[in-house]
Amino acid sequence: MYSVHRDKDLIQVFVYGNLDETELFDAQMNLMLQPDYPHKNSIWIFDETFECDYSEPKAIALINQIKRYYPPGATKEKAALLTKSSKHYPMMQSFSEKAKEEGVAFTFKAFQKYKQAMDWLTGVFVLGWFC
Repeated sequence: MYSVHRDKDLIQVFVYGNLDETELFDAQMNLMLQPDYPHKNSIWIFDETFECDYSEPKAIALINQIKRYYPPGATKEKAALLTKSSKHYPMMQSFSEKAKEEGVAFTFKAFQKYKQAMDWLTGVFVLGWFC
């Protein structure tokens, strides 16, 4: 299951429970249909109950959906993928790398800490380097 929430600075997608491929694609489309999607960064927050049958072909299909529907003139720059699970973190890293390789117009980055994800999304400078 998932829910999408907009605030003044970014769009948040909360993901929890078991998601099949269709639900994951639906969550991405719901995010992309938000009126401010083209100009706001986003954070995907995967809670401890999240489970998904992840595979590289599914990741490529999702990336292709993002590329196909990314609006011309969009200024969105970043999407954070946040999970506390050491099981899911490598999956999020892999997706981020694959999105870059496949030429997604904005950057995905995986995180295990909310503050680091938010600092990166908002461009906060921490200890001499960007998170």
